[in-house]
Amino acid sequence: MSYSCTFDLSAEGKFFGHVPIPWSRDEAGWGDLMVPVISIRHGAGPCALVIAGNHGDEWEGQFAIRNIARELQPRDVKGQIIFVPALNFPAVLNNSRCSPIDKLNMNRIFPGDSRGSVTQKIAAFVYQELVRRADFVLDLHAGGRTLMCATYGAMHRYPDAELSRKTLGLMRAFGAPISLIFEAEPDRDGMLDTAVEDLGKPFFCVELGGSGTVTARSIGVAARGVRGVLNHAGITSTPLPAVPDTRIMEIPANGFVRAADHGLFEPFVEMGEVVRAGQAIGQMHSPHLPEREPLQHTVRCDGEVLVRRTSGLASHGDCVLAVGRPVDANVALGLSRAV
Repeated sequence: MSYSCTFDLSAEGKFFGHVPIPWSRDEAGWGDLMVPVISIRHGAGPCALVIAGNHGDEWEGQFAIRNIARELQPRDVKGQIIFVPALNFPAVLNNSRCSPIDKLNMNRIFPGDSRGSVTQKIAAFVYQELVRRADFVLDLHAGGRTLMCATYGAMHRYPDAELSRKTLGLMRAFGAPISLIFEAEPDRDGMLDTAVEDLGKPFFCVELGGSGTVTARSIGVAARGVRGVLNHAGITSTPLPAVPDTRIMEIPANGFVRAADHGLFEPFVEMGEVVRAGQAIGQMHSPHLPEREPLQHTVRCDGEVLVRRTSGLASHGDCVLAVGRPVDANVALGLSRAV
């Protein structure tokens, strides 16, 4: 890899810098895209990698990371925290899910390619230089411009029970109202999740709202959660307000509802609403033929609405709804004793 951070990632202290990603273009034959990176290191202890801006239209984590990074001092830390506040930097500047440069979704191209396009190069640096250095990874998301998500943490089941326990402990420490253990996801290939999990390291993400909006409350949840995770890992010891215990849930494979046609999707249910199998949760209108009867969409299992599409226009196959249901963590993770 021919590029590196503008400061020594192994150095003690607090550093705000960048990773220059080579970007030759019409406006600059010799040019770099400067992706922000922050490191706070002091003494012996674990290394946490905390990321936001994996998708550029998801904002809560970006604000939380920037605020925490300015506030924390090296004396507050035992170990190292690496913050990446705007992972897909071009997408952040463009308020878009994918990069406007190469149209790639950062969270579908890990572990990246140091000789590929700009997005692939960013992913390669993060994977090789940051993920491999870290003891665990926290990725802060929201629903972006097309989805509204309940505030939840999310993890996958690991083949190794101890890794599952460690990851669940970190997720509980974040303190989101809901913590999801995924039975299945629509698409895991190329995700940061999968890249970290394949290295045998704890990884979890959080969803903090969506619809392309950001609120003071959602930023507060993100900030308190990140600090809770750092405390749990023994990296910091910041006094924090108590939060109610998180509810452990899952989104089963049949909990996703996808658009059955291209058109205008009209929702019938709201976030947090309890629905029953077979219930109509929305309908698809023909954009061209208002006389045509709308196509009813039903949910296949009982559950609570955790994700809902907010854009009125949907294409065939787009997720328009996802429901979760309570689950015992030991059962979902295949653990033999309480965690």
